[in-house]
Amino acid sequence: MKVIWSEKIDTVLSCGQPLFQIGINNWALTKEDALLVLDKLLEIQVPILGGDVYHKNGETFHSNYDNWYCDQIEGELNSDYVTRSIDVARQYIINYQVETSNTVYFALIPE
Repeated sequence: MKVIWSEKIDTVLSCGQPLFQIGINNWALTKEDALLVLDKLLEIQVPILGGDVYHKNGETFHSNYDNWYCDQIEGELNSDYVTRSIDVARQYIINYQVETSNTVYFALIPE
């Protein structure tokens, strides 16, 4: 399989469902899986640049164009950026309002 981010990051993200069939080199994660993945990425010190939200209709994923991002602040230590970017992602995912949670997925964009 082609490496997308890095072998280590791909191993963590690949617990999700692949988005390759819609031309996206990433994986879609349920809310629960996304929160677990954030914990694992924090352990290996990988910041999250942002993420996208997808809905699943049958077997097909569709972007709903909701997203978030987190830029590193000038002078911010990398370790602080990792923690802050993961906190931003976690809060976005936790607070994301959905009608039916089983059709909403999150794609994380690691650095």
